Amino acid sequence: MAQDESEQIRAKVAEHPDSSVEILTRLANDINREVKMKLTANPNTPVTILTRLGLEKNLVNQRNPNTLGIVLAQAVI
Repeated sequence: MAQDESEQIRAKVAEHPDSSVEILTRLANDINREVKMKLTANPNTPVTILTRLGLEKNLVNQRNPNTLGIVLAQAVI
């Protein structure tokens, strides 16, 4: 499902709490911005992915407790 043609399906996988770290990491390279935004909300998304999406793509979810302060600070600037 993580490779489904439908962006909506991939977004659902990205936000699902049971998605594996391997799948979440793969979805971090998705071309669709909505898929990446869903990743930032998933508490299982690795910190390295949250940091990359935040600093490079300006995609940040303030409610994710794993989002680093540097990423949050960059989003405010």
